[in-house]
Amino acid sequence: MLSAATAQAIAVDLVSRLAEQEAPASTTVHLADDRSAFALALERALTDWGYTVSRDPGSDKRTNAVSLSYSLTGFDGQILARLSMPKMSVGRVYKKSETGAEPDGPFSVQQID
Repeated sequence: MLSAATAQAIAVDLVSRLAEQEAPASTTVHLADDRSAFALALERALTDWGYTVSRDPGSDKRTNAVSLSYSLTGFDGQILARLSMPKMSVGRVYKKSETGAEPDGPFSVQQID
């Protein structure tokens, strides 16, 4: 389980890099109704970066919202975090720090055809 500070540090970093790939002002994202520390930090980071966020289960079909999912995997004291959309996935490895988390590897972008 992630602390709020770790969740926030990872979410802010990932969303800042996601914004380089997918324009915030023109993108509405759909998130599952998850109330974990990371889901809440992710929603806040998305909103702060200018994305419109919807948790309505049918919004992706009615409003052209893009489904956004995430995965967090712990391994050997590191956290692999990934955000996935239908046409791309972004991710990075992090290590926990006194202030939450910090990148521990390069940022990865995978285009999905």
